[in-house]
Amino acid sequence: MRYKNKFLVFLLLFLSLPFLFSYEDELSVESTNARLEGARLDEIVEKYVATISMYDPERATELGVHDNDYLLTDREYNVINKEIESLKLLMKDLSKIDRDVFSYRRQTDYDVLYSMIEKDIYELENLNFISMRPQYYLKPLDVIFFMMGKDFDNYNVRASNAMKRLALVPSVLYQAERNLTRPPKIWTEYTIKRIDLLINNIGDFYPVFRNYIGLDPTIKSNFETNIDNLKKALDRYKSYLVNDVLKKSDGKAYTGLYTYGFYLERWHKIVYNPRKALKIAKKIFQRDYKKLIEEAQKINPQGYLDGGVGKVYSIVSGDYPKYDEVIKFISDQIENSKNHFDEYKVVTFPTQRLLIKNSPGFFKDVYPSIFYYGAYPLDRERESELYIYLPSDKSEELNSVLSSLYSQPKIEFFISGLIMPGLHLKSDSLRSVNKIRKIANQPAIEQGWMNYSEDVAYEMGYFSSIYSPFLLSYVRAIRSLRAYMDVAYHIEEMDFDECVSLFKEKFQFPDEVAKNEMVNISLNPTYYYASVYGYENIKELKKKYVGEENKYFDMREFHSDLLSVGNIPVENLKIELKEIRKERLKSKLLEEEYEEE
Repeated sequence: MRYKNKFLVFLLLFLSLPFLFSYEDELSVESTNARLEGARLDEIVEKYVATISMYDPERATELGVHDNDYLLTDREYNVINKEIESLKLLMKDLSKIDRDVFSYRRQTDYDVLYSMIEKDIYELENLNFISMRPQYYLKPLDVIFFMMGKDFDNYNVRASNAMKRLALVPSVLYQAERNLTRPPKIWTEYTIKRIDLLINNIGDFYPVFRNYIGLDPTIKSNFETNIDNLKKALDRYKSYLVNDVLKKSDGKAYTGLYTYGFYLERWHKIVYNPRKALKIAKKIFQRDYKKLIEEAQKINPQGYLDGGVGKVYSIVSGDYPKYDEVIKFISDQIENSKNHFDEYKVVTFPTQRLLIKNSPGFFKDVYPSIFYYGAYPLDRERESELYIYLPSDKSEELNSVLSSLYSQPKIEFFISGLIMPGLHLKSDSLRSVNKIRKIANQPAIEQGWMNYSEDVAYEMGYFSSIYSPFLLSYVRAIRSLRAYMDVAYHIEEMDFDECVSLFKEKFQFPDEVAKNEMVNISLNPTYYYASVYGYENIKELKKKYVGEENKYFDMREFHSDLLSVGNIPVENLKIELKEIRKERLKSKLLEEEYEEE
């Protein structure tokens, strides 16, 4: 009987061997296919970056690809057509990859790359940047200034390339005269103002080249010649816009329903249509503005009655530094924030360098008075900057700027969103993700994290001022109004003047400030809506995992997991985060079980 049983077991094993080998072979084939297709995907990523470097050197610099840092983007139709052809070939190659063999995470990489290429093609074919955007021809000057603030390559190499670019800017401005047709009036007026700022503050380029110029008379002469030629070209461009373009500037600054829907679906992966987005944005704004009014009435009821929330915001005050101590004051506050959040184990400590720099005069009213400029995604030497606006120490507006911008309550608030635990930590987290997730532009994740960081700072007791609840509500309401106007304006539910009036009515903005808000919204369709969408979803994710994991929930781990996925759409983030949290919880339960035994 015993021998009979042994024989049966042997027989079963023998009969099952083909199935075992077949299963292992199948696994091996799937694994091999996934690796092969993954290698093809990585190859297309490299080709995509090389295509950008070839046809759009300015954008390549912003990505951290510096092969063509001495060139500017050629704004000619024949070049754009070649770029479209190249991108379509990449799209064709990408479509041949078998996406189904990938893990979910790798499928997300595929989808993000597909979305980037698809968006590039759509914009090049449909948005007519070179004929409709006069401000696009001033972009090289921003790129030159920002690249000189970075730390990639040798300084002299970087400065030499920037000088070559500076010499090419006049030729780009001449291209504008050949290309521009009937741009929107608000964009033409905006560009004229930018040119005035550049002409009046052209000397602000000198400090970034000072060390390169040194005592070399030849380099100094070349620099002065480039600056002189640039001023003449800017004067000519302004004259062209004022005398020829402005009177026929009747183009549309809004995208329209179709393009807005394309961005929502194909870029942000938001599953509902623009009209539903409008309803959601309006509802969020009404909620946030109601909260703001409540906080304003608590802080200063009479101020609110006299001049609305704008009046209350204007009286928010606190200690502020002297002119020559501003940078030290901000640096000290940044250190305080790092120590605070590290002590409470809220987030990991960023290792990426951060420099505080004066914003040039030609950035005034173009960029925020205080803004964060993150590291170039693909740079090995990663460095970020915090740019701050400071008028001359002899300026009449000096004291009002110091007291309104650099008071303790507002600096703490800026730091929480821009630096720690905000955008600087987000930028630092990109070190560990792959190239696709580094270069992808996903404002829902980036700006959503910034907004959420301010909530974390408040929750963790970082803010020291009684004004903090009001400031938090004030910023929330402004952002939700921007999101609301973003949708309403671009799908033609409200016109430009109606949107401007709403900013003036709700926040008592001066006319010029309200118009600047709407110009920025017109230039960045879906950006502001996606920012609020990302913030609302991150809040919900935290609430979900706090409830599900209960005592096992660890805030620092949650934040690390959230940032570890890189720049991907919110819907993909939810799924990847679910798997990461599932494994974490499983590990904690097993550890607890082991300790009990």
